[in-house]
Amino acid sequence: MLGIIRSEWVKLRRPAYLWVPLGLTVAFTALVTVLSILNARSTPRVSDHGPPEKLISDFTAAHGAVSTASGIYGLIGMIVLVIFSAAVATEFTNGTIRNLLIREPRRVRLMLGRWLALVSWAAVPVLVMVLTGLISGMIAMSSRGLSTSAWFEAAGLQHIGSTIIYIWVSLALFGTFGAILALVLKTPVAAIGIGIAYFLIVESLLGGLVSGTADWLPGNIVSSVAHGGDNAHGFWDGLALIGGYVVVLGAASLAWFNRSDIAS
Repeated sequence: MLGIIRSEWVKLRRPAYLWVPLGLTVAFTALVTVLSILNARSTPRVSDHGPPEKLISDFTAAHGAVSTASGIYGLIGMIVLVIFSAAVATEFTNGTIRNLLIREPRRVRLMLGRWLALVSWAAVPVLVMVLTGLISGMIAMSSRGLSTSAWFEAAGLQHIGSTIIYIWVSLALFGTFGAILALVLKTPVAAIGIGIAYFLIVESLLGGLVSGTADWLPGNIVSSVAHGGDNAHGFWDGLALIGGYVVVLGAASLAWFNRSDIAS
């Protein structure tokens, strides 16, 4: 299993799988963090319309270092979904899956090892996102004369640590759905297109059209996990529920792959 994981990481170190997504992560994180801090207000507007505002008190508090993470993780999640889908599906489109199966004929073991490698890779953009948020946030806060001392106290460090875990799990879940689609469809374009369309469009339509379904849709459950729990689901409740989705869909896709013909 360790050999499979190391082999997958050789591919994941290529620029298309590492530097491109990390560059996008840095750009998105820095942009959202800096703009959020520069536009933060000392008091909320009287109007209740529009999205929730970020206040200066949100950024000077202990959780301020990661207060913009909830607005970024969805974008990073789609990047991770693309990487997981491409990593799995390109082996079919390039015909290299046959070479992998010669070295490891146990198909389920092969795919589980590759999935573990991808899950470990998902920790990299999380760490980059948090580090970029800290650096860009400190620069933006300093430009406004605001203090960041609470970020590095015990409570602030705890918020940073828990956010890394929550978002890593949520990104791994987004990516896993992409990997499942890639394993079934065997083409990166279809897997990426369907995955992104489902999470960004289909779930919104279903939640708006069918009453009571929003809290049970995978994307919304992953959002609960990313926030460490919300009004819909606690962290562990949401993780157990989305874990059930992953186990059922993952087992079905592995069974399909295990019985399917592999053409060169």
